[in-house]
Amino acid sequence: MTKFSRKVMRVVAIIYAIVLIVVSVLPSGRGTLGGWDKDIAPSLQNALHVPVYALLVAMVTFAIPLRHSSSHGRILIVVLSCCIFGAILESVQVLVRGRSASVTDGLLNVTGVLAGAAVVIGWRRLFRHTKLAIAERSAK
Repeated sequence: MTKFSRKVMRVVAIIYAIVLIVVSVLPSGRGTLGGWDKDIAPSLQNALHVPVYALLVAMVTFAIPLRHSSSHGRILIVVLSCCIFGAILESVQVLVRGRSASVTDGLLNVTGVLAGAAVVIGWRRLFRHTKLAIAERSAK
């Protein structure tokens, strides 16, 4: 990734995190801001935690430079940061009308974070092996 594309990805990741914060603290139920979630089945709301947090991990990981020697350590930092972010958002929901903190939601957030990290690690390995194979073919 180029420096410019990383900068763009940082902006996108920040905007995405802000959207997550806003959606997480919107009141639930009827009212001025409430009711946004009334047409979404609770099971779908729960299922969305996994891809939403997987995408967050991917965005944050691709927004920061990872060198091969330290990539696992940095991915671990991203995973822990995203888990803490999700836990804070889940905890803050106690203060929002019509919302509540849920252990299940927190576990779904962690599941999404781990799934996203697995995809990112797999993607990076595939990309690295592809780059090496191309380099070997070019050397022959």
